[in-house]
Amino acid sequence: GINAEVAKLVAGQRLPASIREELKKRLSDKCVTKNAGWWSYELCWEKHVRQFHDDKGTLTNHYLGHGPKKHLSYGSKFEDVFYNMDSVRGPYISALFKNGSSCDVTGEPRTTEIRLYCDEGSAKSNAQLGLPEGLVAVNLVETEFEISEQQTCNYLAWWGTKEACLTQMKKVEGPIFGIRCRNVDDL
Repeated sequence: GINAEVAKLVAGQRLPASIREELKKRLSDKCVTKNAGWWSYELCWEKHVRQFHDDKGTLTNHYLGHGPKKHLSYGSKFEDVFYNMDSVRGPYISALFKNGSSCDVTGEPRTTEIRLYCDEGSAKSNAQLGLPEGLVAVNLVETEFEISEQQTCNYLAWWGTKEACLTQMKKVEGPIFGIRCRNVDDL
């Protein structure tokens, strides 16, 4: 199954179709937003990354990239999703969202690399979210979300969510030690 395929992944490898489909199923129509002062950011897994500011009803909006959706000619390809490893966050899935709004400095389209990683602690209860019991928050994925401009109009976004917690995507804490088992009669 999916977990057996995930267990075979190595850094830099393109994700197999079955794992891409599983992520698509888990993250379809999921978005996360972050207010970072003047700008706010929105990341929707299959659709886009955008930077926006609402100034008394006047919306300034820049798309930082589009993708990975099948047959999306202006965004990244659904197949261009990779598995990789980070020394701090552990395993992650990388997708380049391309062909964003034209950069006012370079004239080139903006791009964002999305790094999706497992964050099992991101699930929050209704009480933690300030919602009354029995109310369901639709399309809300509580996550860790960071975005930064690495070069002019080229961004890097880290998105930690429980939706990315496939077996091998879980970060292993601390060193791993082998355990040798022996029969008690052999001691």
